[in-house]
Amino acid sequence: MKTHRLLPALTAILILLVGVGAAHAQKLIVFAPSSMTDVMAAIAQSYQQEEQGEISLSFAGTSQLARQLDGGAPAGVFITADKRWMDWASERDLIDPATYVKFAGNRLVIAIGKDVPSPDDPKSLLTKGFFAMAEPDAVPAGRYAKQALESLGLWAQARKQAIFGENVRVTLRRVALGEVNAALVYATDAQIDPRVRELISIKGEHHDPIAYWAAPVKDADRKSTAFVKFLRSQRVRVILEENGFTVPEGIEQ
Repeated sequence: MKTHRLLPALTAILILLVGVGAAHAQKLIVFAPSSMTDVMAAIAQSYQQEEQGEISLSFAGTSQLARQLDGGAPAGVFITADKRWMDWASERDLIDPATYVKFAGNRLVIAIGKDVPSPDDPKSLLTKGFFAMAEPDAVPAGRYAKQALESLGLWAQARKQAIFGENVRVTLRRVALGEVNAALVYATDAQIDPRVRELISIKGEHHDPIAYWAAPVKDADRKSTAFVKFLRSQRVRVILEENGFTVPEGIEQ
C-alpha cells in the first residue's frame, strides 16, 4: 500500500527532473574568449530579448576553449580572438571552415595603473621593469604582443621582463593590482577596469590585424547558426562599438 501511495509523488518528481533537463538542453552554449566577457554578456542579453533563445556563456583563453571543444565539451558556437585557433578547430573537424564569420576587431595597448605618472619613455616599461602579457605561444593577445615587440625591436629585452598569463584578463588584473609596472592588453580590457588606463596604443602595422571570429560547432542545431548570424547584425554592431571594439567592413549598416 505504501509503495502505491509513493508512485504519484515519484512520477511527479521524475516529470520535474525531465523538464529541468529539457530546459537546460534548450540553452545555446557559447564558448568565447576572456577579452569578450563584458560585451558578450550584453550581446547575449540582446539576443535573448529579441530572439527569445537562452544563452549560456563560457569564457576562457581561446586556446583553452579550443582544447575543451576538442575534448568533447558541449558547445553550439565557438568564438576565437584570432583565425589560427578557428583553423585549428577546423583541422580537427570540430567546425566547418565555410561557416566562419569575422565580426569584431580590437587594438593592442600598453596599460598602466590609473594614478601612475606617464613615463618619459613608454618603452622603458617593457624593458626595465616587470610587465604582464598573455602567453605568446597559446593566447592570441600574447601572440599579437610578441609580434609588436619583435617589430619594435624590443623582444630580446622584453621577454626577460615579461610575466606571462593564461589569458588577457589575468594580464589586466596584474597591472590593476600593481603587481607589474604595465601590461600589453587589448584596448577594450584597459577600458573596463577603473584602476587601469591606456597609456599608448600600439600601431596596427606592428602586428597581425586583431580579429574575432565565430562559427557554429559542427552538427550543432539551427540555434547556433542563428546566433552566429546575429553577431553580424546592426544591433550587435552598436553593442560592439559602445564597448570599444572595432567592426570590420561588411557588417550590416
